[in-house]
Amino acid sequence: MRRYSHNLSHKRPRRSIKPFFIAFAFAAFLLFGAAVYGLAQLKINSIEIIGVQFIDPEAVREIVREESAKGLLKSNILILPKKRIEEAVKESFVIESLDFNRRWPGTLRLTVRELLPAAFWATSGQSYEPIEESEGEIRAASGQIADLSKLFFIDKRGIILHEWQKPVIEEAEEEAADWPLLEQPKLLADKIHRNLPLIVDTEGREARAGIQVLADYGLSDIEKFNKSFPKEQFSFEVKYFSFPSPLAPKEIRAMTDKNFWIILNRDTDWDQIAKNLKEAITKKKITDLDKLSYIDLRLSDRMFFK
Repeated sequence: MRRYSHNLSHKRPRRSIKPFFIAFAFAAFLLFGAAVYGLAQLKINSIEIIGVQFIDPEAVREIVREESAKGLLKSNILILPKKRIEEAVKESFVIESLDFNRRWPGTLRLTVRELLPAAFWATSGQSYEPIEESEGEIRAASGQIADLSKLFFIDKRGIILHEWQKPVIEEAEEEAADWPLLEQPKLLADKIHRNLPLIVDTEGREARAGIQVLADYGLSDIEKFNKSFPKEQFSFEVKYFSFPSPLAPKEIRAMTDKNFWIILNRDTDWDQIAKNLKEAITKKKITDLDKLSYIDLRLSDRMFFK
């Protein structure tokens, strides 16, 4: 009589388990391969920068590369540290915002929204003594401005955006010419910027992107001046403005193309003052504008000139 082992019935399930584990391992391998391939496809391969007019796009691109390469999933277009990238760009450039757009496969497009220039800011960017008045007299332009060497764009808040770069002039004769700094905006700037007001720094304030160099009411005062003193109604026009704060925080000065200063107090009625000045010039009470050093209009009912 034959005897059969009772263990035979227990070995059959073990044979059925092996194919299951092989299939599971194979599926896991496929999933891992797919994940690796997918992550490779999600890697940022190119960065497009659009919307920039003044900012160097390559500098922005380098910042994006550096910030996106940080963290566990480096340079992953799907998991992108947008806030960190925008903050890093804003630390280097004064911009309004960044818009992110993913374009498959592996292309990141950034739209930079720049702040618009509202005026030119002429400065040396170095400290020197503020210009003082001597015996109540205000000296002409040659004695009033010192060591100006740079032009910046500022926005409507009086914050420096970036330095204005003089364009390369193709004509050899003009390229060799030494354009005066304060005449460069009208002569060399793009047409869209030629009519921006020019403001001269008389105190040597520090000059770099992001610093506020002019009070927020400064450009409002310039608009008010241009409305009250339109160049069509006077035989002169303004070359540049100056705000000698903190010595005179309510004062605004305008240097004319006749090389004399117009001095105003921001708390007075400029429309009425402009009418008084026009009448004085028409009635020959003020003559030889080319020989004047200043016209002081800080008082509403009186004017002083020399």
